[in-house]
Amino acid sequence: MRLSRYEKETVILLNAAEDTARSIAIEHLTPYRREIILLYFFLGFKNKEIAALHDCNAGKISYHKMRAVRQIRAEMEVRRHE
Repeated sequence: MRLSRYEKETVILLNAAEDTARSIAIEHLTPYRREIILLYFFLGFKNKEIAALHDCNAGKISYHKMRAVRQIRAEMEVRRHE
């Protein structure tokens, strides 16, 4: 499977779940977005599979995944400067 640049950066960002700052940032997501992140990055679900679980379309999952990753990055950046 070939990943896009964005997906590679995101995998690197989320690869180590034990990282404290990352874990805290993930905990601060809404339950819906947290579930999407966990299913996609940690359990390997595809957007279509997650969408089927939530009875919605894959585009909605992609949108919430993107927003969650942005939120995680922003929170980690704030914590880096504390």
